[in-house]
Amino acid sequence: MGIDERSINGQLGLTGITAQVQPVVLTAGMMRAAEVLGTEFRLGSITGLLRRGEIVVGVDREGEMIEGNAVVIAMGAMVNASGAMLPFRPCSG
Repeated sequence: MGIDERSINGQLGLTGITAQVQPVVLTAGMMRAAEVLGTEFRLGSITGLLRRGEIVVGVDREGEMIEGNAVVIAMGAMVNASGAMLPFRPCSG
C-alpha cells in the first residue's frame, strides 16, 4: 500500500480559513504515513546523540544505541529541555 504524495506534501488548508493545525491529528497522520513506508517506532527517552564527527547518525535511547539513515528532532518548544545535547537557540511558543 503506497502513500499519496499529497498526504505528505499537500496544502493543509486555505490561508483565509486556516489558523492552525491540530497537532495530534497532524502527528498521527505523519506517523501513519511513516509506518506505511517502513518506519519502526520505539518508545523511550533519548539521552544522547550518536555522532560521526559533526554528523548525527543515531540516538542513545536509555543506553540502547540506535543508528539510522535519518534522525528527526520534532520537539517544538520542548527543544529547551534538550540541554547541551542540541545546539539550538532557546525557543518559546
